[in-house]
Amino acid sequence: MHAWYTTCSVFGVVAMIAMVADPWTKPYWVLGLNMIFQCTGATGILDVMQLWYCAPRLLTIADTNACVMRVSAFIYTLAGISLASACVAYATTGTGLLAYRIATSAVIFLEVLGYCWYAPCALCP
Repeated sequence: MHAWYTTCSVFGVVAMIAMVADPWTKPYWVLGLNMIFQCTGATGILDVMQLWYCAPRLLTIADTNACVMRVSAFIYTLAGISLASACVAYATTGTGLLAYRIATSAVIFLEVLGYCWYAPCALCP
């Protein structure tokens, strides 16, 4: 997970530099950043789901990491497909940024809800 967050941070810095260097590419970098945020939110959602699954079964996180990695790869592939679709929509019609931002906000909101839902349960005996 730390490697994923490091990758996201590096991509963010590269995107900011690229947007300043070539302003016409800004919408595409914004779409890319939104995809990164979607993947980060999905990682948090999977984290909550993994904890929710492991705790009552007295499993360790390592017991379910292989399954979580497969699901993560699937979700990241879907995010990549959605990014490609959004880029094509923007390139052909000039639209798609708002819808993609709404989707990103929804994923992040679900992540926050997941942590708010699970965190109090994790503190209970």
